[in-house]
Amino acid sequence: MAGDSREDISVILEKEHSQNVKYFEHGVAEIAHLSNPGYAGAFPNHEINTNGILLNKGDFLKLLKNYKIDSYIKHFPDNFHVTIKYSPIALFKKWIFTFSDLRLLKVSDRKKGYTHEFFFLIIGTHLFFVPMITNVAHENFLLSLYEKTHCEQQFTARFNTYFSKEKKLALYKDYIKNKTTGVTLTQADIHPGALYPVRIDVFRDTRGIKFRVQVNNNRHTVTHAIKLSRGGKRREAASSKIQTRMLKNAEDYRKEVFDLCKTFDQVTRSTNKFANIALGRINKIPVLVNLPAKYCNRPVKITISRNKEIIVFDEKNLLLKCFVISGNPKSNWLEKK
Repeated sequence: MAGDSREDISVILEKEHSQNVKYFEHGVAEIAHLSNPGYAGAFPNHEINTNGILLNKGDFLKLLKNYKIDSYIKHFPDNFHVTIKYSPIALFKKWIFTFSDLRLLKVSDRKKGYTHEFFFLIIGTHLFFVPMITNVAHENFLLSLYEKTHCEQQFTARFNTYFSKEKKLALYKDYIKNKTTGVTLTQADIHPGALYPVRIDVFRDTRGIKFRVQVNNNRHTVTHAIKLSRGGKRREAASSKIQTRMLKNAEDYRKEVFDLCKTFDQVTRSTNKFANIALGRINKIPVLVNLPAKYCNRPVKITISRNKEIIVFDEKNLLLKCFVISGNPKSNWLEKK
């Protein structure tokens, strides 16, 4: 009887494993069919997603091939468990797959084990299965920068990420060519496995991208530049060091705007026929006091408050409008408070 019981358990476990594999294959098929890496209905079973599914390398690569999904998997264990979760970042609407063979190894061998996160990605009309650099927040920055064919002249990205013992930080990733460009932060006080806040000021034009990197709120910054080749997403990332003085971050420009506005403190100026007063330009973006049309061709008084607000009064000293300096200017540095 005992032997029969063990045999029954084996049959049950084999049946359960087969069902789990079919569940995973069905989810991949849904993603490929709908061309939606974040399709919520692809993997609806939280218990299976959390417990993991035992797969082998050959069957998994065959599955990708069947659905014409390209992958950049180089070093991969023959057998592994895959757990599934949905991205916690709203702007990164994708399923995330953790591949690990730790449960299949002896305790003494687990230091040599494999654990890595992957996700599906659509580039153009094609589906890719790509590895994640360190975590979702970091990958979201890399992907959003890659997908921008045109963006504001400069912007600042902030996220938390981990570092390896080599202290390398990825700054740009070409997802089609599977090439990553980054820097080594040799002078930063960084410990492997710890989570650190990262700030990156990005300056982008048609020729390339310049980065200014600050880790763990340290005053020490690292600057880096890459050149982009012509032709859409197919970019060549050739890097070179540049001097810090060549770069200004968003805070630097906002300070320039405020310094310009301070020169108009307690100054009375007349609006033009559009009810505007142009104070000047910073980084090719106008610093513009923009009032309602009924105040065209009228004298107004500009004052600067202690809170760095630009306050505009009419000739009777009545408040007309209050401005603050934009953190992400489009066509004007000043925006209504």
